[in-house]
Amino acid sequence: MKFRYTIVLFLIAATSIAAQTVRNSLLEYATGTWCSSCACSHQEVYDSIVPNFPNTIVIAYHAGSADPFSTFTGDDIVQTLGYGGLPGGIVDRVTSVMGLTHWYDAVDDMANNSPGVSLNLQTNFDETTRTFDVALNITALTDLNEPHNVQLVITEDSLIADQAGSEFCPGGDEFVHNNVARMMLNGVEGEQINNGNNISNGTVIPYTKSFELDEGLVYKNCKLVAFVYRYSLPLSKAYVQQTTLARVIEPEVPVEFGVLSATVSNNLVNLKWNTHSELNNSGFILARKTDAGFGNMKFVKGMGTTTKPNQYMFQDEIKGYSGSVIYRLYQQDFDGTITMLEELNVEVNAPEEFQLTQNFPNPFNPETVIRFGLPFSTKVNLEVYDILGNRIITLVNRKLEAGIHDVKFNGSALTSGVYIYKLTTESGTLSRKMTILK
Repeated sequence: MKFRYTIVLFLIAATSIAAQTVRNSLLEYATGTWCSSCACSHQEVYDSIVPNFPNTIVIAYHAGSADPFSTFTGDDIVQTLGYGGLPGGIVDRVTSVMGLTHWYDAVDDMANNSPGVSLNLQTNFDETTRTFDVALNITALTDLNEPHNVQLVITEDSLIADQAGSEFCPGGDEFVHNNVARMMLNGVEGEQINNGNNISNGTVIPYTKSFELDEGLVYKNCKLVAFVYRYSLPLSKAYVQQTTLARVIEPEVPVEFGVLSATVSNNLVNLKWNTHSELNNSGFILARKTDAGFGNMKFVKGMGTTTKPNQYMFQDEIKGYSGSVIYRLYQQDFDGTITMLEELNVEVNAPEEFQLTQNFPNPFNPETVIRFGLPFSTKVNLEVYDILGNRIITLVNRKLEAGIHDVKFNGSALTSGVYIYKLTTESGTLSRKMTILK
């Protein structure tokens, strides 16, 4: 169930789109429920790219006959964009198809590029007739001297299907898939907005159209992704000028929230928050930001619907870090909607002096954990010796940041007996005994 909640975090990008003077990068990636390495692509998007680049809008194109989401209106987009082996990704249609290890850098490269247009999107949906009205004003922010197209894509969240996985990126039963492409509303290539004519800076081009959405979609989980791109072939190198989105049906905010607070003890941060009432509350998502960026996202189950007040708590262990930590608390509805509730800044302090604690467990067989604390960044040498003073192994020999550090030691190759572990820094040496008992 771990990845059910991590994947839902992808909606944060959908609900945190910046002003149109800032680029909202578009990541289009091809995936498959049958593809074990595709679980790694989901993890890369939800744990790495979206938390660090919240303006990113993502479309997931599913492919393969075994995938329940691979058939949709305009599904030949997978071949048109040139996806081969899965997973593959394209950023702002400037990168061709890349393996998942390159996506982060590509988004980073495009994030600071100014958009070529500004998009003002208005929609209206009649659920009875399934009529979806789209009104998009496209304003040129520079001179556009080539043909440009507008593309409209309906995506759906909270689609549940088994996902193949691997040792490194687990899949699982009832895996939640978000931002899945369901309809290419105006064709695989979209529609041209300027009839091949140049568009001068400041020109406003209105685009209005009505569509009939397919039956079978859960409309409250659907979004419209709209983007304008410079038309050229191949489409994977066409260059997206700007991207925006809107929900088909705007959700309600379900939780009456109290306050988020934190207390710190060494490397443990104890977070608490409360609600006065809850409506369709699946739970809460905690995101943590240090100097390395956002990460460590956790899910805390909510109470569903209740008029009674409730208190929640979560203990976050931060190892090897000293300084400012930002926590963001999000609330997730049962339909996948995510709302940011509060942001809290917490100071985590390094120990005042060097520390080397007793390994745990002790005695042990075959693994134990050695914990030590550093008051400042320094080179560390952590070694294990036998009782006669012979060095057995070097566990650490590098510079580490201030904070609390844990190192695992496996003694399966050693015989029973007493051993010594030594921590050496520029300030001196600390040592303790440990016992292997087989």
